[in-house]
Amino acid sequence: MHGPPGEPPLSNRMEQAVLAALDEALAYHPDACRCQRCRRDIVALALRNLPARYAGSGSGTVVVDAELQRLQSRVEVFKALHQAILVVKRRPHHGRPE
Repeated sequence: MHGPPGEPPLSNRMEQAVLAALDEALAYHPDACRCQRCRRDIVALALRNLPARYAGSGSGTVVVDAELQRLQSRVEVFKALHQAILVVKRRPHHGRPE
């Protein structure tokens, strides 16, 4: 979503945290598929189980990103990713039409 001209757009910083942690979480699951469709499914499932953390300004982004670096937040992100990876491993969609 874009705000007034000159202002940064709203961004879900939780999405950025999940994307940043994805490869590290997948490293614990060497048998998980890493195709783009499975990666998108993993991220989508993880985000469904995490609270959105929106920021709409530069200072808001800094504050939210700092909160997401706290140990408890990182644990929650990795837990959601782990659960999502298990679901996608059991029922991957990469062989099905979109």
